[in-house]
Amino acid sequence: MPEKNAIILVVDRLGAGSLGPYGNTWIETPAVNRLASESLLFDFCLSDSPSLPVAQQSLLRGGHALVPGDYTSSLPTWLQTAGVESTLLTDEALIAHHLLAPHFSDCLFAPPPETAVACSAIEHTQMAMLFVQAIDWLARAASPFLLWIHAQGMQGPWDAPLSLRRSFADEDDPLPPDQVEPPEFRLADDHDPDLVLGFQHAYAGQVRLFDACLAAMLGALDDMPPLGDTLFCLTSPRGYPLGEHLQLGGESPLATELLHVPLMIRAPHLPPGREDRLVQPGDLTATLADWFGAEPDPACVWSRSLLDTQSPPREMIVSAADEERLLRTPAWQIRKQPEAVSLYAKPDDRWEVNDVAALLPADTDALTAALDRFELAAETGDLSTLPPLDERLLDPLR
Repeated sequence: MPEKNAIILVVDRLGAGSLGPYGNTWIETPAVNRLASESLLFDFCLSDSPSLPVAQQSLLRGGHALVPGDYTSSLPTWLQTAGVESTLLTDEALIAHHLLAPHFSDCLFAPPPETAVACSAIEHTQMAMLFVQAIDWLARAASPFLLWIHAQGMQGPWDAPLSLRRSFADEDDPLPPDQVEPPEFRLADDHDPDLVLGFQHAYAGQVRLFDACLAAMLGALDDMPPLGDTLFCLTSPRGYPLGEHLQLGGESPLATELLHVPLMIRAPHLPPGREDRLVQPGDLTATLADWFGAEPDPACVWSRSLLDTQSPPREMIVSAADEERLLRTPAWQIRKQPEAVSLYAKPDDRWEVNDVAALLPADTDALTAALDRFELAAETGDLSTLPPLDERLLDPLR
């Protein structure tokens, strides 16, 4: 029986809406398209937190942002018990120095350059150099292994050749800014739309850069001797706000631009396709434990194996950041902020344009109560006893 391996590719700030398999029609992503065609793709994966350290704990512990932190064990330690060595490769200092990083058998930190500039060629970019390190590691890998690659992605310098971002500007558009530092600021109500368009084009250039790096990695894997049964997963801990809610970058407000992330898994004997059930990146914990036959810690309270395609879908998922909370069901998304509660019909209102909370006070109150119950249960560390939601909150036609 072949040894099992796993390659987890986590690209920070890679929003699902920027990728062809998730409906984007203006940024070409042929490598992501190829991977999606070979994978089980999850249409509705929402991060549980836009805070990177918190999201990393969910990814490695299988908990939730609202569950009290526990750093005593994690996926790498569970895998080590099962005889699987794990390696963390990252260019993000927050991940290299995360409290769970020492749980990996090996941690390889590729510090970014002190001064970032737009590069003249893709191969000189920070992301490309990280992918080269990953490919070199895989060429020498011994099964069974877990290689966890965390790329700064769009949280790192936007150092792709300027020609990539400029290629998205039409003849009548202003050129995108040459800025390499990722933007993070609040837009004025009367902001210039061309300002937002320029940063959207610059972000798109970084997505094209990522796609080129992914193409190189997939091609290298094709050319390598067989690595055994190898699972390959692409995901992200959070997206990137690009003006939909008057915000560029940052960690609020909780909305689709910020929270909707890609999640696709390619594995032997896992039929390609699409799943519309609600999932969160932390489900990778139980998925990898399942893949390697490892026993997760009882504290893995929220994660579900995505390899079990017959399990009943979740009724809801929840995201949290500071004083903001968000609850999503198949039919609705409610956002609770200190100053207001907003309600949006899902999946039709993809970018949360039409707030219907005032029109549906009973549903708004019921979803707010469900969100409060979830938070109270999370504080106790037990999310297994949540009562089921009313059918009308799952299907608006009922």
